[in-house]
This record gives sequence, C-alpha cells and structure tokens, in this order.
Amino acid sequence: MKKLIIKTAIITVCVGLAFIGLLLGALSLFAPKTMVKFFDGIGFDNFAKQCSERAYEKSDDIVDLYELILRLDASTESQKTVNYVEEIFANQKFDEFCALMDVDGKITTKEYLSVKYVCALVELNESQKALDFSVQFVLDSGYTKYNPLRAMFNDLFISLDQDFKEKTAVAVVEVRDTLTIPEQIELINQDIANKS
Repeated sequence: MKKLIIKTAIITVCVGLAFIGLLLGALSLFAPKTMVKFFDGIGFDNFAKQCSERAYEKSDDIVDLYELILRLDASTESQKTVNYVEEIFANQKFDEFCALMDVDGKITTKEYLSVKYVCALVELNESQKALDFSVQFVLDSGYTKYNPLRAMFNDLFISLDQDFKEKTAVAVVEVRDTLTIPEQIELINQDIANKS
C-alpha cells in the first residue's frame, strides 16, 4: 500500500511539472513579453533574453529591439550585438525613439548603443570598423563624455593590439583638431594627458 501511495505521488508531481513546463513553453511562444517579465522576476536571465528575442521577432517593434539589445552581452554575444545594433540604427523610427528615450540628460540612447556596438566590434577583432565608426560618431555628434571613440581610447585600449593602440591615439589627436567646442576640447585634452 505504501509503494502505491509513493508511486502515485511521484506520478502526480511529474505530471504537474510536465504541465508547468508545457504551460511555460506555450506562453514563451505566444506571449513572450509576459514571459520576459516572469523570467526577469525569478532571475532566469537567459530565458528572459530568449523570450525578449522572440518578442522582437514577433512584434518587429523598435522598443522590443532596444530591450533585446540591453540584455545582450557585448563580449559573449558580440555578433548578435553587432547585428541588432546595426538593425536599430537602420530603423526609420530610431531618431524619434531616441528623442523619447533621452529625457534624463545623462548618456543618450545613441551613445549607449554606439559604445556597446564598438565593444562588440572590438571583441570580434573588427577594430578598424570600430575605429572608423567611432571617429565618424565624434565628427557627427562631438566628443561627448560617453562617445565610442573615448571608450576605445580609455576603456578598450588595453584589449587593442599595439597597432590599433597607435591608430586610436592618432585618431583622437586628429579628431581634437576638428573640435570647436571648448568643453569637448578640454575633455579630449584630459584623455590625451591621462594616456601620457
């Protein structure tokens, strides 16, 4: 009799777990945004990331794409990071999205995504592409506190090979000569002085 009760209990638990697994799987397919919040709440970051990717694929919405990019690790998921950041930059609603997101006066959405993009490119050994992108960013947007060239020169400098350390240093000096805003010139001069 005791064996029958134990068998029944084990079967009941297994059926219950299988049902919960099927329910979570179905919700992940059909309601991925809901599951992102659920998995975030219980600390299952990888499942949250997978559901976030599914949510973006399902909606094709720029907000979902941005939330997915936030979840990606530029060092371990470099190729995905590059692909999705390029996708968000190409989105027709990107400037409008940035205007809505950039209300606190700190790092802008474009700066954040650009730095993450450059980090991923460096991780993929595409340092030249990262440097070209960073220089163009500064030429377009200025030498702000959170620009990708500054990230390459200060934070990523250690991970660059000697050739790209020199190229990055030269690029920073060349960019400095194009700047006209005194605060940006002062910031870039501080960065150069810190490297000396």
